[in-house]
Amino acid sequence: MPKIAGDEVCRRVKSEPDSAFLPIVLVTAYDERVSRSKALEARADDLLISPIHRAELVARVRSLLRLRVYHDDLVRHENVVLSLSAALEAKDAYTRGHSQRVSFWAVEIGRELGLAESELRELEYGGLLHDIGKIGIAEPILHKAGTLTGEEMALMRQHPVIGAEILKDVEFLRGASRA
Repeated sequence: MPKIAGDEVCRRVKSEPDSAFLPIVLVTAYDERVSRSKALEARADDLLISPIHRAELVARVRSLLRLRVYHDDLVRHENVVLSLSAALEAKDAYTRGHSQRVSFWAVEIGRELGLAESELRELEYGGLLHDIGKIGIAEPILHKAGTLTGEEMALMRQHPVIGAEILKDVEFLRGASRA
């Protein structure tokens, strides 16, 4: 490219929040070692040395696009979890931050136990959503200043069942609802 190098284009694209995760494959005819170093510094996702084989380029682009789709799904899933957690805290301001603390400590304990990243994510989501069933508990019971009666306590103890019912059809939260 006559006016700007590919690694500089890549650097600029990756520096923008809206395009930071856009998959970029750089193609160069220059020394592989130097080009790889520049490509890594620019946060390129792959580097091919010219002449390239069309089938290899297509395969690598498809692979990178699949990863992008997985990343976008993960971001959407996390947004759902955070929105549900925020909805719960909007209903019960007394426990503000409680779900985040439970989530944090669940993940810390999971790390100490040597759990896999996927299991840690389930603990994180489970911690954030462990009280989601309180959405189905009547306001007077949730905000009662004194001790709950036996009947009120029985209703309050139903919040995990209500939470499981709320989340039962959300595929990516199946593991978290067990956590």
